[in-house]
Amino acid sequence: MTGIVRFGLVALAVLMACPKANAQSSYQTGQNASPAYEGWEENEDGSFNMVFGYMNRNWLEEL
Repeated sequence: MTGIVRFGLVALAVLMACPKANAQSSYQTGQNASPAYEGWEENEDGSFNMVFGYMNRNWLEEL
């Protein structure tokens, strides 16, 4: 019985000591903006235009 209680207390202490894991950290500034291929458009003469956008990983900073 004492071993089970001791194991429970150790397990509780380990869980309390672990930091909270954030799966999706958000940053307000300082991150990069990466290009993204969004598709293509065909022109009447048979040529095409490639369309690109960007993914800004900052919440507040505008580039």
